[in-house]
Amino acid sequence: MPKNHSSAVFAILVNGKKEYVIALQAGWAVSPSTYGDDRTHFTIAWTTDGYNKEGCINLLCPGFVQVGRYFTPGFAFRPFELSIYNGRQQVLPIVISKDKKTGNWWLMIGPKITPVGYWPNSLVKGLANGAESIIMGGIADAPENEPSPPMGSGHFPSEGWRKASRFQAVQYLDENNEFQTPVIDDVMADDLNCYDVGEPFKDPIGKTFYFGGSGGDYC
Repeated sequence: MPKNHSSAVFAILVNGKKEYVIALQAGWAVSPSTYGDDRTHFTIAWTTDGYNKEGCINLLCPGFVQVGRYFTPGFAFRPFELSIYNGRQQVLPIVISKDKKTGNWWLMIGPKITPVGYWPNSLVKGLANGAESIIMGGIADAPENEPSPPMGSGHFPSEGWRKASRFQAVQYLDENNEFQTPVIDDVMADDLNCYDVGEPFKDPIGKTFYFGGSGGDYC
């Protein structure tokens, strides 16, 4: 991937609108300008002013407090940890949960739901009463007049299992810290020639949907 291109997949907890957006996000990204390579990296971010001046990715500024040793914000996934088109499939469980005693927002990932660290309550006071919404999906970016990079696996959601990227077992934690199946209000894609998102459907645990696309010259 060219240095000035990037492609990412995130789950984002959101409060507020526009310049007042407070958000916590976690997922993965391919971003040569950020990481100096074209590998897939675990990536987190936060903002308290709509991604204007307050906030950053990973540990590039004070904010997120890392406690785990195995999973570090920004680590690169090893090849066997990634899915293969029409072959081996991998999943990355991600949980963002508020500690009811401290108000801190904990990030946990992996099959054992291992703690990575937390965003302190003092950092994101606007989330004291929880998040208003959750946004999930992909972002692909390229300079104007240059081809847009692939999103997800680089294949459209219509290809389905083993071929398209997906969010699966999507749930949220309610005020009693119990998992609930969400009502998905809005499904959208900016350019259907380049990327798309499938209709969410019920799975045994929560909701699942496929998304992504090849990118290209006219995105």
